[in-house]
Amino acid sequence: MVAIKSAGIEAFLRSPDRRMTMALVYGPDRGLVSERAERLAKQVLGDETEDPFALVKLDGEAVAADPGRLVDEATTISMFGGNRLIWVRDAGTRPIDAALAPLLEKPAEGAFVLFQAGDLKKSSGLRKKLEACGHAAVIPCYGDDARGIDDLIDSQLREFGLSIDPAARQDLNAMLGGDRMASRGEIVKLALYCAGREKITAEDVAEIVGDVAQLNATAVIDAAFSGRIPQLERDYHRLVASGLSGAGLISQAIRHGQTLQRARAALDSGKPMAAALGVFRPPLFFKRKEIVAAQVSLWTANRLDKALADLDDALLTSRRNPGLETALPSRTLMWIARAAVELKR
Repeated sequence: MVAIKSAGIEAFLRSPDRRMTMALVYGPDRGLVSERAERLAKQVLGDETEDPFALVKLDGEAVAADPGRLVDEATTISMFGGNRLIWVRDAGTRPIDAALAPLLEKPAEGAFVLFQAGDLKKSSGLRKKLEACGHAAVIPCYGDDARGIDDLIDSQLREFGLSIDPAARQDLNAMLGGDRMASRGEIVKLALYCAGREKITAEDVAEIVGDVAQLNATAVIDAAFSGRIPQLERDYHRLVASGLSGAGLISQAIRHGQTLQRARAALDSGKPMAAALGVFRPPLFFKRKEIVAAQVSLWTANRLDKALADLDDALLTSRRNPGLETALPSRTLMWIARAAVELKR
């Protein structure tokens, strides 16, 4: 089964195709990946998600080190009957072809294998194999667009019996995105603040949410490519302290730089800026379009090549040397920010 299109993901999560025996949930939005993986696990196991006999959790490193274990777990018959779920987290960190091959050839009976991963390139072996497999579902998780954020706002506020002014909705929408879990947390915090009232105002949004929701990987990466050094210095360490790995942040910076390359190439070929920005997926919301357009205008193709080479080196080195996972990405992003400052001169 090929990757499920964004329009069909909600329907699949509400009622998964029972012919599927495996699923891959992946993408740059870590909160959305986690949320969708948990929803799928709930659909498979129902109320048994806390049953250690029904749910087996592994990680990508363990599966890569012992390929036979995945097959053993997937083919083990449940002691008390019912479905079993084998949940492999961080599945994209190491190649697991040897563990995956038997499950591609012969679907497991009575067990569902769920792979949870960060962002995976099209060339990723795990992604390619599962997209080509007839009994696997592949669910990409990219940052919410404006419509997705509006849906999230409505669903959360409905639980609190609250409505929101149009101006407040617009402000809140612009502040959210990038990570579903962080966005949900900000909306809930706002709803708790406004509990007992009927409607949320723009003043409430400014008072409670403010710029807090902007503390995400996207904001830090934009600070680097835009040459905003004070913001980068302030927010990078706060973001890492909140739980995001430095290597994970560098991976997202690489994807952003690659997309900037495509946008710059489109601009250099004579296309207007609006068309060049169209290469970004998900589409840029209106407030960020100005930020990214400035980056596309600022960075030349040659300077982007150099920045991406530095980011690739930082990612490889930090993964080989865990002790450098915080300092090296920080230094590399700072080099990029200083390069952006030079380009402005």
